[in-house]
Amino acid sequence: MTRQIAQAAITRHAAAARLGAGLELSLSRLASVFAGLNGEAAARLIDTLLAAKTVFVAGAGRSGLAARCFAMRLAQLDVNVHVAGDTIAPAARAGDILLILSGSGETPGMALLAEKAVAFGADVAAVTANSMGKIARLAKWAVILPVDAASGEVADSPNGPLLPQPLASLFEQASLLFLDAISGELMFRLGRNEADMRNRHANLE
Repeated sequence: MTRQIAQAAITRHAAAARLGAGLELSLSRLASVFAGLNGEAAARLIDTLLAAKTVFVAGAGRSGLAARCFAMRLAQLDVNVHVAGDTIAPAARAGDILLILSGSGETPGMALLAEKAVAFGADVAAVTANSMGKIARLAKWAVILPVDAASGEVADSPNGPLLPQPLASLFEQASLLFLDAISGELMFRLGRNEADMRNRHANLE
C-alpha cells in the first residue's frame, strides 16, 4: 500500500509538471500567432463592424462557441448582433455583415452561409487560418490567424510528451482572445465603458 501511495504521488507530480509545461507551451504558441497577425486587416474588420447595420456571427463546433462569446460582447456594447441560424435572427440584407470563424476555411456549412450572405447582398468577413480556403475567398475581408501545423504537434518534456492544444485548439483559443481584443477596441470607439456593458448584461439567468 505504501508503494502504491508513493507511486500515485509520483504520478501526480509528473502530471502537474506536464500541465505547467503544457500551459507555458500554449502561451508561447498563442504569442507566436499574434506576433504574425496583420494589424491592418484587424483594423479593417473593426471599421467594418462599426459600419454594419446588423452583424451576424457564425462558426461550427468550438469556433461557433467563440463566435457566440463575441456576439455576447457585441450585444453588451449595444451593437445590433445575431447568431446566424438562430430562430430569432432576422433576414440578412445589404449593409449587413456576416462574420465567420473557421480554422480550416473550408467548413461546408459555413461556406454555404457565406454564399447565401453574398447572394442576399450582405458582406462577409472571416477569421480563419487558411488564406486560400473557400470562406476566405468568399469574404470581402479576412483576418488570418497564422496557426501552422505546430499547433497539434507533440512536444517533449522531462516528464513525458506534451500535447496541450490538440486538433484545432490553438485556432479556437486564438480566435477567442483576438475577438475579445476587438471587443475592447470597439468599446473605446463606441464610447462605452464597463458600467454600460454591465447594465446590458443578461439578467434572466
